[in-house]
Amino acid sequence: MFGYSVTRPVIHSNYFTGVLDACNAMHIPLECYHTETGPGVYEAAIQYSDPVTLADNAHLFKVVAKSIGLQHGIMPTFMAKPHNNLPGCSGHIHVSLSATDIITTAANLFHPSFTPQTWGRDDRSEPSDSIQIDHTSHVLKWFLAGVLEGLPSCMAIYAPTINSYKRLVENYWAPITVSYGVENRTAAIRVITPPTCPPNATRIEVRVPGADANPYLAVAAVLACGRLPRSLGDAIEEMRATGSVARRVLGDAFVDIIIWERAVTTWEVQRYFEVI
Repeated sequence: MFGYSVTRPVIHSNYFTGVLDACNAMHIPLECYHTETGPGVYEAAIQYSDPVTLADNAHLFKVVAKSIGLQHGIMPTFMAKPHNNLPGCSGHIHVSLSATDIITTAANLFHPSFTPQTWGRDDRSEPSDSIQIDHTSHVLKWFLAGVLEGLPSCMAIYAPTINSYKRLVENYWAPITVSYGVENRTAAIRVITPPTCPPNATRIEVRVPGADANPYLAVAAVLACGRLPRSLGDAIEEMRATGSVARRVLGDAFVDIIIWERAVTTWEVQRYFEVI
């Protein structure tokens, strides 16, 4: 399977519907679930929620996908780059800020003129037919600046494995710089703003995390907080640095645990146990 299709999921329909049924039973709301850009690749868009619930659902979806896969002789993977010369697997995070704790009725702080009563299905040309960062609030710009500043020092969270950095290359809709763009799917952060969405859906999409990222840590790093580090070693050194953004927003104790390098890894045991 390669690319978007409404018919290709029938090839493994028992697996496909099994995942949907399990998600429904476990109250994991999916906005969409379909084939994507790569052989055997599926995209699942988990419905927005508060940060902890969203991270819970992202983690549980991985468990569901693998558990149902085993029942059908399929082993799903969430590696960031399982194939050479094909797009990788991402874990994009969409973020907006609400004025209250009641998401369904609150104003979106990322759009300056939004009120629930002023937006209808026929108003998608408002406030302008052009797509600009000016159609967002100062809050979005401030939040965007903080996330951009924190990207390099939080890369070991967004891209936690050696394989993660094989995804972050040119020509595959993956970011390689600290950058943002309005409706730009190659930037580190994509700004989504009217008229391509209603004001209450104005948001940013953090496109750096891969499918292999820990959703709890990735969401926390985005909310808490040149060129991106190009290897896990570079990312660790960026995070380790005294005064790094990661240390300021996540704390020294947390960072020191994340970058701890003295543990004996499974790879070392498999590589050296017999030959040495």
